[in-house]
Amino acid sequence: MSARTRITLTVALLALTVGAAVAGITAATSSDSSGARVEGPKARPGLPPLSLDLGVRVDREALDLRQAVGLYEAGKRADAEKLFGAADWSGVAKRMDYKFPAGHVRIADDFLLKTWGTDYIARTKSLGGDPKREAKLTYRLERMQD
Repeated sequence: MSARTRITLTVALLALTVGAAVAGITAATSSDSSGARVEGPKARPGLPPLSLDLGVRVDREALDLRQAVGLYEAGKRADAEKLFGAADWSGVAKRMDYKFPAGHVRIADDFLLKTWGTDYIARTKSLGGDPKREAKLTYRLERMQD
C-alpha cells in the first residue's frame, strides 16, 4: 500500500469518526427527540415600532414628523399617513434621478434639502463627520433646481 493510499484511508476514517461523534453528541444533548423543526421567532402583534431622531429641530416639518410618530404609536395610522404623505417623496426621487435604489435616509435628506434649501445646508453641513457634506448638498440642491 502506497503512502498516498494510507493517508487517504486515514483521513476518511477520521472524518467518519468525527461525523459519527458529532451526530451522537447532537442526538444525546437534543431536548426534542421527535426531530420536528423548531419554530423561529414570532412576529409581534400590531404595527412595527417607529423611531425618528430629529435632534433638537423645531421647524414645521420636524414638528409634523414628531406628531406623525405619536399618531402612529397611538394606533392612528390613517392620521399618521396623512402627515407622512404630505411630503412629495416621488417628486424628489424623480428630480434627483437616482442611479441606485436610494435609502430612506438619503431620500429624507433630499426632501429636507428641497424644502429648506441653503438654510438646510448651513444647518447640517457638519453632520456625520463628512468634510465634503456641504459640497455634496450644494450639488444636489443645484440638481433639484435645474
